Amino acid sequence: TAGGYNGSYPIIIEKFLFANAATLSDHGDLTREARQAAGCSSLTHGYAMGGNGTSNVKTNIIDKYAFASANTISDHGDTATPLLGNTSSQSSATYGYTSGGTPTTNTILKMPFASNTMMTNHAQLTEARYANGGGVSSDTHGYTSAGHNGSIYTTTIDRFSFSSSANATDHGDISSGRYGNSGFSSSTHGFIAGGHNGSAYLGDVDKYAYASNVTASDHATLSTVVFGGSGSSATTDGYSTGGAGAPGYKTLIEKISYASQNTVSSHTNLTTSRQDASNSQY
Repeated sequence: TAGGYNGSYPIIIEKFLFANAATLSDHGDLTREARQAAGCSSLTHGYAMGGNGTSNVKTNIIDKYAFASANTISDHGDTATPLLGNTSSQSSATYGYTSGGTPTTNTILKMPFASNTMMTNHAQLTEARYANGGGVSSDTHGYTSAGHNGSIYTTTIDRFSFSSSANATDHGDISSGRYGNSGFSSSTHGFIAGGHNGSAYLGDVDKYAYASNVTASDHATLSTVVFGGSGSSATTDGYSTGGAGAPGYKTLIEKISYASQNTVSSHTNLTTSRQDASNSQY
């Protein structure tokens, strides 16, 4: 879990084990302040892409950090434009992707993990949106859900191919419009958690299948309502990390079972409360 915001801009990268709730460690620092950076994961590295710092200064820097060793941070090129607004992010085996963001856009960008270059255009979403934090990745496709398009809180789930530059298609809808939600991925389903609908913080977790275009179903409820949390994906469980809600900024990391409905448990706590962090996993 890298960067974020809690009234100031912590740059710490914290690491926690999926298998052991008691283990949390300092894994280094980002090179710059990064609220609302997009998080992507290769097999060996995590990436914090773009974001926003003090005095609303936006950045197009991509930070790359090694999973195997702490304090190993390097510049991995630049985003095409400064990314801000809980840009949704996805990861294939070879590329990291961002979709949407502010200024309100429908652009999907991609970045090769193997080379330090500027991101390039990949495709377009079905509708422009920002604060669409529900980034999900199957083996072959990226998914982004919810967000704000300047006038409404959308329910649309978009699906795009990693192997083709064809534009995204509508893959159904989540249960209710929101933004600032987190996303995590099982081998067969995408999940989104929390968010805000313009009048209230939310704690519900929605689930949708990669194989069929249907309305998402209610899967679980977080123990606390949360906006601007970040998501991580293990093999059997998803994790909702930090965020803001009622009241204040959160440290809690909650664990949500993929297989069992309404199975949510406290996993551990960040050492620093924050919202709008970027997450990666290996």
